[in-house]
Amino acid sequence: MINGREYKSVVKSRKDLLLEKFGSTGAGASGHSDVKAPMPGLVVRVNVAVGDIVEAGQPLLVLEAMKMENEIGSPRNGVVGAVHVADGEAVGKNALLIEIETVESQ
Repeated sequence: MINGREYKSVVKSRKDLLLEKFGSTGAGASGHSDVKAPMPGLVVRVNVAVGDIVEAGQPLLVLEAMKMENEIGSPRNGVVGAVHVADGEAVGKNALLIEIETVESQ
């Protein structure tokens, strides 16, 4: 409360801000993360396939935008549950690219 007015704030980690900036969401209740295009562009190369085990930060695909190639990395450890794009495909901003599923520990 400041000068009799109530304000609400949200504290986010640097990781959370980067995930939002680059179009990725954290694992939700469903146990998966959606990797989305941070900008419109052309998929140059998909580096993973359904069923591949990935680690946080591992390059999933290369997206060309404004004559620059951008590696899009995995937001977390997991298994590739779905790949929604192919090499040479044009995508819009926030297009769903890849889904990462949680790896259950036994």
